[in-house]
Order: sequence, then structure tokens, then C-alpha cells
Amino acid sequence: MKQSLIYTILSMTILLLAGCNVKDWPENTTETEVGYIDVQLQGKESVTRGDNTSTVISKEEADLFLVTVTHNGEVVCQQKELMGLVHLTFPVGNGYKVFVENITETQAIEANQGWGAKRFTGNSKSFGIVSNKPTSVAVPCHQANAAINVDVAVANSKVTLTTSDGRELSTEESRVAYFNINATAPLQVTITVEKDGEVMQEEVNLETPKQINVNVMPDMVDMNQFSLNITYEDTFDVEFEYIKVPIED
Repeated sequence: MKQSLIYTILSMTILLLAGCNVKDWPENTTETEVGYIDVQLQGKESVTRGDNTSTVISKEEADLFLVTVTHNGEVVCQQKELMGLVHLTFPVGNGYKVFVENITETQAIEANQGWGAKRFTGNSKSFGIVSNKPTSVAVPCHQANAAINVDVAVANSKVTLTTSDGRELSTEESRVAYFNINATAPLQVTITVEKDGEVMQEEVNLETPKQINVNVMPDMVDMNQFSLNITYEDTFDVEFEYIKVPIED
């Protein structure tokens, strides 16, 4: 059963003026002209069908986004939290790019006792920095991993998620598991439900950000039996919240 997919969008305006250089720029700024970066995290509105869900990113969550800046492929500012960024200046020139993420790939898997967490990422286009002026940089953000939402409505049943890369998660309660996506090597997840010696199995492929709902419920025909219902949601609704991170003196 295919349902509408929900692209989770975050739309925020964040001002970056901070110091976090990995590369040692010349200290004599009288010989090196510098400029500033004004980063805007953006989402694209999409049309959805059926029941909609939305994701809103709070200012507190936005403060923890990690920012990486590169110049001609070389990292000049790496994974610094927004809340800690103030007075960021870079030498004038072209070939800059910005990458943002709320958590790393490793954290997206290891968080919540191995059940993972939702990950947002965004890449800017290449841009240049102008002397003594802020350069506005748009960074489209989107959900970067997939989720399997396990809803257990049958007592004494256990759901196990086993992945092709060796990850195994088991639960007797309703939980959500998150998985990183690799387009070149789709992740296979085997969903196994056990109750009173009865076993059901279903396999799904995770190759794009999506949500899979796994419902373990009593069979409506025979209440002594249970059924496994799997639905896919592949469109994310949008709810905009504009957030500004203030510049500190």
C-alpha cells in the first residue's frame, strides 16, 4: 500500500559571523581582504496528499547544527556548532561552499541506544566572498536518512529489524529506527515479528529518505491471530519556522 511521501523541510534564516578556521589564514588582515558569510537554511514547499505530518526545527535545535566551510575543496571551518560561531571572516575569493548537518552519520546510527536519530543535511552551491560585506548563501536542507516506525499493538510480540550491514534491533514496544542512506548500495532490512512461536518476515530496501510504517496488530477476522501491515510514506509535508541566530558582541 503506497501512501504519499513526506519531504521534511526546515526553513530557517541563520546568520554566521564566527571564527573557526581550520586553515591558517594570514594574520595580517591589512594585506588580506576579508568578508563575511550570511547562511540561510532553506526548504522547498511540496504538495502532499492524504494525512500530513510536519517537522519544525526549534531555535535550540538549530543552534546545534554543525557547519563546515570549504574553499576550493579544502576545509577551512569544520563541524562547528552554530551557537558557538561569532565573527567569522574569510579571505576574499571564489570557490567557497557550505555544508550543514544537525548530527553526523555516526551519531544518526548510534543515538538512542542504537536506534538512531533523524538527520538533516544541506549543501550550498559554490560562492564567492566580497571584501567587507556579507555574502548571502542559500543552503537547501532535507532529511538525509530513512525511518522505520514500528507500532506494536499485540501483547507479548517482538519485532526485530536486521540490516544487510549487520545491525540488529529488537523491541516489544513501539519505537522508531533511523538508517543512513547510500544510493550506490541500498540497505536491505528484514522485519521479523514473533509471537507464541509464530514468525512473520518481510524485507524492504532503503535507498531514499522515506518512512516505513510497520504495524503489528490483531487480525480483524481472527482475534487470536495477528497481522503485519507495512506502508510507505514518500512525501514530506512542510511547516516553515524562521529562526535567526543572533550575532554576539
